[in-house]
Amino acid sequence: MTPARSRPGTYGKLTGLWQATIVLLLTLILECLFLTRANDFIASKVKEHDAGLRTETSVSAVLLKDTLIRFLDQLDALHGFARLVTEARQTGDVPMEQAAMAELDRWQGNLGDGVRYIGAIDPSGALDWTNLKTAIHRANLSGQEYFRPIADGKADYWVGAPVAGPVSGQIGIHFTKSIRGPDGVLLAVTMIDVDPRLLSDLAASAGLTGTDTLTIQRRDGVILARSSASQYIGHVNPPDASHMRAFLSAPSGLLEGISPIDGTDRVAAWQQIEPGGLILVVALDRAAHQAGIHAAVNRMYRWVGLTAVLIALLGAGAIVALRWHRRFATAEAQTDMARQSELLFREIAESLPDMVCLMGPDGTVRYANDATRALLGIPPDDLIGRPIDTFVYPDDLGAMKTIRLPAMLSAPPTRYAVRLVRPDGQLIWTQTSLQTLARDAAAPGSSFIVGVTRDMTVQRQTEAALRLAKEELDALLTATRAVLYHARVDPDGGLHPLFVSDSALHLIGYTPAEIIGTPNWFAAHFDPAFAAEHQTHMHRVLTEGSSRTKYRLRRKNGAWMWVSMFSRRIAGDGFTIVGTASDVSREHERELQLAQSAKMATLGEVSTGMAHELNQPLTAIGMLAENSLASLLEDGPVRQLVGAKLERILDQVRRAAAIIDHMRIFGRRSDAPPAPFSVEAAIDGARTMASNRLQQARIGLTIEAAANLPRVTGHAVRLEQVLLNLIANAADAIEDHAPALPNRHRNIAIRADLADGMVQIAVADQAGGIDEALLPKLFEPFFTTKPVGRGTGLGLSISYGIVADMGGSIAARNQDDGTVVTIRLPLSDTPVTDGTESD
Repeated sequence: MTPARSRPGTYGKLTGLWQATIVLLLTLILECLFLTRANDFIASKVKEHDAGLRTETSVSAVLLKDTLIRFLDQLDALHGFARLVTEARQTGDVPMEQAAMAELDRWQGNLGDGVRYIGAIDPSGALDWTNLKTAIHRANLSGQEYFRPIADGKADYWVGAPVAGPVSGQIGIHFTKSIRGPDGVLLAVTMIDVDPRLLSDLAASAGLTGTDTLTIQRRDGVILARSSASQYIGHVNPPDASHMRAFLSAPSGLLEGISPIDGTDRVAAWQQIEPGGLILVVALDRAAHQAGIHAAVNRMYRWVGLTAVLIALLGAGAIVALRWHRRFATAEAQTDMARQSELLFREIAESLPDMVCLMGPDGTVRYANDATRALLGIPPDDLIGRPIDTFVYPDDLGAMKTIRLPAMLSAPPTRYAVRLVRPDGQLIWTQTSLQTLARDAAAPGSSFIVGVTRDMTVQRQTEAALRLAKEELDALLTATRAVLYHARVDPDGGLHPLFVSDSALHLIGYTPAEIIGTPNWFAAHFDPAFAAEHQTHMHRVLTEGSSRTKYRLRRKNGAWMWVSMFSRRIAGDGFTIVGTASDVSREHERELQLAQSAKMATLGEVSTGMAHELNQPLTAIGMLAENSLASLLEDGPVRQLVGAKLERILDQVRRAAAIIDHMRIFGRRSDAPPAPFSVEAAIDGARTMASNRLQQARIGLTIEAAANLPRVTGHAVRLEQVLLNLIANAADAIEDHAPALPNRHRNIAIRADLADGMVQIAVADQAGGIDEALLPKLFEPFFTTKPVGRGTGLGLSISYGIVADMGGSIAARNQDDGTVVTIRLPLSDTPVTDGTESD
């Protein structure tokens, strides 16, 4: 049997089938491989686009953060001027208030219409003032959310949730800041009303698209401003939401996903801003930014389908061509993305007034914006290729760390305050903020440093001017021997110093640090004998608003000095006062010498009369002694007769002793502290001293004193000196007009009573009165209406000073053909015990 042979062409068909099958399999394998590679390519391109989107988001967030911080610094400057206005209003310094208000308006004008108004709230929550041109009512803001945290002591700076302002009536963000004293007591709260749209408009300066958003919110989730839709302003993000937990977990970062606010897929970068506890969030719309790449991907998929058909025809050659095309497309996409990111960065940088630099890993400048011309005075191209510290003042190089990578990759954002030297030699103060942006932390060559430099020269000059003004004030106070102080009044009446000027060291030997914060420092260093006067002084300050008094104060070296203290209560809650303490030791000594001279002159005037007054009891003593001796020589019972005469001798001796003792007390120099005394005693002493002269001149003296007159505080002998001087002046006037005066007018009347809560003493005569044109000059030093040689013109001037030291007043007027001089003295607030009455 012969084997069967296959038919012609069968093997060839099988071979062709196998070949076709192999080709088909190879084509399918190549197509699957191609499709897999194509999908990987598309995914990588989308991934690269996402990486670029994240980089763009991070850069925008950093730049907008710096812009927002600059805006907050400007608001802080407004707070500073508002503080100056408030303090000037509290102290009544109108020129300072007007100057600070003008500067405040100028700074507000630089910020545009976004800052509606600036004002201040007093500690009770009442609106104190605003810089609006129209009048406002004192609205009660005590319940407002932007006031309560500061009033409760929880914060000194607060950014309020958007609410309708009580003054503007529009939705606004209220930036508030406390004004506290050195002890932490709240004095006022400054307030700035900002339109939320001003913050929202920052998005336009960053070049964000219409669907991208800039959100500024507080750490508690309250949205202050949002660029895309105003209806979200005031919305509260729950603190336990995932995106809020992320925002609070780190100072900065990236977050991707669906926005819980508007449901849009976004790539968000946040930056925490410490002033005010704010969080800045830049969220880019992924779909909007991927619209271009999606169109490219769709075209690519169509191209892939066509290529798959070509692969079946062209085989391996098409695959090789596709791979080369893929490499070219990837490089082109990366180049285009880098170009777009650079253009966006440049647009943002050129819109800023501060100098913006982009530095490489070695710290050399690769880009500088046009603000370089204004800051350094050179074109931006002259800075490119140089290290960033080229123009730093040599003395400040040590304070500025070397800017190099990778040392800065893990460092937080850094600020430097250094001086720069312009090519023309001008020295300017600047503040530079540096932050590293790393595309890949493992590859330092892909990272760069962004630096923003701001001119701080004006601010530094302002600070220097304020320091110079303080030094000039201290020098002025030192030259005038005065100390300026600010103190809190404790419930027990003690003073708790809050501020003392540097002149205290020159005046009393203590530094301000040794005085401030020491409870009752004044009470511990005043002469204890003036405790009652101090209590009266503080009572007048708290009830009448101000008071002036004079104490003895112990210096640090132990010596005593006289100080004139003026105190004024500051309006507002609590009890705080401001005032001055001036060294008047020399003036006090001159006043004592002048008063003593005046007393001795008065004593000299009445000495002749006193000699006659003493001569009478001495003559009586001599006669009685002779009669007693004669009686003893006579026979008979003389014991009773001699005893009666001896009693009369003792009466005359006591009378002479009383006159001499009163003259001794009157002529003695008194430097004792003021004490309560009886007005009747001073009047009776003046009557005793003047009685003999009045008798010789045949002038009557009538005294009417109300019963149980309250006591006054001072020195009885000084008031007696005043009354004696007034009696002497009245007697001189009566003697000068004696021929023309009837006998009924030769009388001086003294009346003492209580009027309007004060002791009033009136000394009146009927000697024709004084020319009305001369009455205003009556109490001036060296002014007299007496002939030459009869008066020094100091009596009434000294009397005026004595009455003023007692807190009273003295005035003269014409009445009933004569002159009436009225003395008004405040009542003593200190109870009097036996032995405490002043001489």
